[in-house]
Amino acid sequence: MTHNTPGIASRAFGKVGGTEVDLYTLTNEQGMQVQVSTLGATLVGVFVQDKHGEFDNVVLSMASAEDYLADTAFLGRTVGPVANRIAQAQFEVDGVSYPLDKNDGEHCLHSGPSGFHNKIWNASGTLTAEGCELRLVVKHGHLEGGFPGNKQVEVRYLLGHDNTLRILFHAESDLKTPISLTNHAYFNLAAGGDVLSHHLQLRSGAITPVTDTLITTKDFMPVVNTPFDFEPAKTIGKALVSDHTQMQIGSGYDHNYVLNSEGGPFAVLADPQSGRRMTVSTDMPGVQLYSANFVQGTQNAAGEHPFQQYAGVCLEAQNYPDTPNWPDRPDFWVSPERPYQAFIQYDFDVLS
Repeated sequence: MTHNTPGIASRAFGKVGGTEVDLYTLTNEQGMQVQVSTLGATLVGVFVQDKHGEFDNVVLSMASAEDYLADTAFLGRTVGPVANRIAQAQFEVDGVSYPLDKNDGEHCLHSGPSGFHNKIWNASGTLTAEGCELRLVVKHGHLEGGFPGNKQVEVRYLLGHDNTLRILFHAESDLKTPISLTNHAYFNLAAGGDVLSHHLQLRSGAITPVTDTLITTKDFMPVVNTPFDFEPAKTIGKALVSDHTQMQIGSGYDHNYVLNSEGGPFAVLADPQSGRRMTVSTDMPGVQLYSANFVQGTQNAAGEHPFQQYAGVCLEAQNYPDTPNWPDRPDFWVSPERPYQAFIQYDFDVLS
């Protein structure tokens, strides 16, 4: 598969509620392509070369906007206002309680059905000397989904000619409100099958363990001598058979790792068979490692090829889970005087 000259193109990707959804394709000088849908500012495709020079899509994706609207796994979506779970679907701001939509038992997961992932974003593309940039913006009203504040959000996808993909997040609100954004891409560097043989290195000394309903306990659990230790690198499948209590609760990895990367690399994912390698950087304090334990099922299927369990792996850089209920973290709050900004960067290359 060969790709066209560098640039930005768009095409129809379906309709949601009678509104057209577009799919933008960004192409760099090396033929790498990134596809983004205006529904949910969703990362639909990342086409990179393997060791034989063959391009393929290394994120789980579906064929149309209608498929994504029915999806329950948040494939590639921009998630917010608050990613991850919020305990009991509520929080307080200055003594005022805000109830949220319950969509994960008694809890709110990824901000519920009115979150950013189900919004149609406005998009515009720009070519630069360094590569291609796609800017997407959306508004989220006061008490929409229960969250206070009129919010304006911007996500920028920057595809560099050096095969880097950088996602920049920016949000403003007219009231004090919690913000924690992420991209929920499921990566599979083999472009098929499962990711159990992928090698992962994750630089973190602790996770925030969870209860039996996957709500963080607000504690820090050292990863040394546990299945959660990915320093040095090991295969994702190596510890999935573990009888560790935390692994049993989530039926695999579905945990927040504490980071101190301060903008540098925190993870390296590699597939020895294809030779593809991805290095991930962020300035966010945590990353949710999710091994696609529940991605299988008809609602998450694309065409005639339903996804299998462990079909991808998510490295969702974000603030800690249950952000608005986390003690003593004023940096998790946004106000008119203090906007939100963060980034995730993926660097792709081939193993030598």
